Amino acid sequence: MLDNVLLDPVEMGVMVETSVYKHLAAFYYRDRTNVGHYRKIGSNEKEIDMVVEFPTGKIITEVKYRENAEIKETDAIVEIARNEKEKIAAALVITKRSEDYGVMLINTKVPIMRVPARAFLYLLGHAEKVYPRLYISLKILRRSFHLGIFLFGKREIYGTINVWC
Repeated sequence: MLDNVLLDPVEMGVMVETSVYKHLAAFYYRDRTNVGHYRKIGSNEKEIDMVVEFPTGKIITEVKYRENAEIKETDAIVEIARNEKEKIAAALVITKRSEDYGVMLINTKVPIMRVPARAFLYLLGHAEKVYPRLYISLKILRRSFHLGIFLFGKREIYGTINVWC
């Protein structure tokens, strides 16, 4: 079984989703947040993989670790990112391919950002180890995608990745 786990896309998806959850929970545990998931039960069942809930808002994260990480207008992350009442601070889709990065072209209240899993996990892991009060900032700068870790209200520090389009 362990010999084939890296070749099985379903198992890899589960492992990456678990890793993203672990890193989010470790990153935000000092802030007394609730880290969990969202599931709407019924005939039109919907799910969000991870929800980090602060008193002032939520960060929603969906892991799509596959070659085609398509997000549809009817997906839960889109519906919730459009809902004013939900107080969404950030919406992230974690993907497999290094080319999947930037703002998705879906009209929502909060932009949905695509981030490759390897960059997301590396930067959160580095932040957990080095700095206790960091957050992830996603920017599109001209034709480059800039994923950096910043101190609250301070200058830019470690963990910048530039990918030129």
